[in-house]
Order: sequence, then structure tokens, then C-alpha cells
Amino acid sequence: MKIDIIMHVPHEGPGLLETIAAHFQDQLIYHRLYEEPNAIQKIDPKQVTFLIVMGGPMSANDDLPWLPLERQLIKAVYQNGGRVLGICLGAQQVALAFNGRVAPMRYKELGWFPVASTVEDLPSGLVFHWHGEKIELPDIAQQIYTNDHCPAQGFRIGDRVYGLQFHPEMTQTGLDQLLAADAAYLDEPSETVQSLAQMQKFDWRTSTGQRITEMIYEAIRNS
Repeated sequence: MKIDIIMHVPHEGPGLLETIAAHFQDQLIYHRLYEEPNAIQKIDPKQVTFLIVMGGPMSANDDLPWLPLERQLIKAVYQNGGRVLGICLGAQQVALAFNGRVAPMRYKELGWFPVASTVEDLPSGLVFHWHGEKIELPDIAQQIYTNDHCPAQGFRIGDRVYGLQFHPEMTQTGLDQLLAADAAYLDEPSETVQSLAQMQKFDWRTSTGQRITEMIYEAIRNS
């Protein structure tokens, strides 16, 4: 299967998704907006089987010309029978594409924190978070993940569209790249913010991220 991946910044890449795609012998096609701002206009939604939209430091509510174009692409891929997975900013873009909302949180959520599954077919567990905004779900969405800090941690629309506010795909390399590029985003440690040392000390392999990523990727792929 051909998988189209939109990357907004070089330090928020597919991580574990690359390993999982390789297992299925899927072909990854990268659209790097930080190298080619017009990349979205070149994607034909009728030719997209599976679209993955990654994260980024910008807000989905920012006044950037490519943000509404990306939302239009997400909706068009779905309308043409394609599959979509949005992660962090990507999930917010999916929510907005289907008439949800994105709003600031009172506190940022940064570090390794638990999420609780609200459905029987996905596991609860510890995953990585890096966001200061929250999703208010579209009416047609089913909530699949939550926690005390941010109620809408994950959702799906039918069986072909998923959005995850957290980062289940995170690896040590991805974490190092993110913290090096975006350390200024950190707040003082609190109930919802870990210190840099706490984030780096945690062994990502003991998180539930890999299992969640594998299960959702396969579910979307088989839809």
C-alpha cells in the first residue's frame, strides 16, 4: 500500500510508523512542507489510499495559507474513500476538517502521561504528549482516548479516519530531535509538565505507544 505522509517540520517525523510500514512492505511517500510549502496543492486526493498528517509547533487556528488547504485535502481524501491518520497537529486538523474545534488548554501537557481507552478494541497506557491546545470533537466522531488533563485525546470517524492528540509514534531519536528543536516550548515542571530530565530518562520502549501505533495503523490499513 502507498502511504502519503505530510510533515510540517523536520523534528516531528513518523517515528514508529516507518517501522510498522516496513513490516507491511508499504511505500511511504513524504510531503515535507518545510521544504516545499506548495506540496499540499500537488497531492491528488483521488490518488491517496492512506494519508498520515504529522504534528508541528504551529496552531491549527493560525493564519497560515496551507492550513485550510490541508483540511480540504483531509476531507477530500475521506470523501474519495481514502484513509486518514492525524497525530497532534494532524489530529487537530482532522477535527477541524469535520467541523470540530481546537481551543487553548489552561495548562500545557508535556511529557509521558497516561491515556485511558474509551473503547474495547484499543489499550490504555502511557504515551508521550506535547501540546497546549485541545480538540473539541466533531459531532460525527467517536471518542477513543481520554485523560484528566485533556478529555479528547483520541477519536475516530467511522473506521477510516483516526485522530490522536498524543504521540504514540515517539522513539528515542524522535524525542531527542523534538526536545533539541522545541525546548523553548517547555514550561516549569508541574502536574502536567515533566522536566527535560524526566522526559529523557524515561525508556520509550516501556510505553504503550508502539502497541497503540501498531493497532491503529493496522485497523486503518484493513478498513
